[in-house]
Amino acid sequence: MESMSNIAFLFKAVDTLDMAGVKLAPTNKFTLVHVQKGLAKKMKINTRASKTRVKGKKDLDFLVDEEYKNIDLKDLPKLPTIFKDDGGNDNCGNSSSFNDGAAAVVLATESAAKTVKTKPLVRIVGFQDAGDDQWNFVLPTVHAIPKLLEKHEVKKEDVALWEIS
Repeated sequence: MESMSNIAFLFKAVDTLDMAGVKLAPTNKFTLVHVQKGLAKKMKINTRASKTRVKGKKDLDFLVDEEYKNIDLKDLPKLPTIFKDDGGNDNCGNSSSFNDGAAAVVLATESAAKTVKTKPLVRIVGFQDAGDDQWNFVLPTVHAIPKLLEKHEVKKEDVALWEIS
């Protein structure tokens, strides 16, 4: 179980983007691009989201992330940064909100899928992790990807979808 809203309590405040030489203006621009509706089409990203119904006094259907709708793109560059008094890269507009999302993945063997008469949507070829200092939870991906590719003897161009978490 992952709880990203609690991650702030585990690590000391360090701006890893600043350490990597990324400055605030490109960070905000990156965020702007990712909240625009046309991104999925432009990047040819195929999202396989399925509607989830939560039953209660009033049934609720969930299909899309709500947070991107709450951003005022004109105010994004004006937001104060966190972690550093003299600037930095992270602000409340270009960072994850402090709520936990939910997702589900059903993993099954080929025989189990046949038993319930369903076809797989994807094939997971492999996974890899890597570590670094406790405060640095962003950059280990840089080390994990080459290890994964080498382990399975594939090139990055052979991968249809990357899930980096």
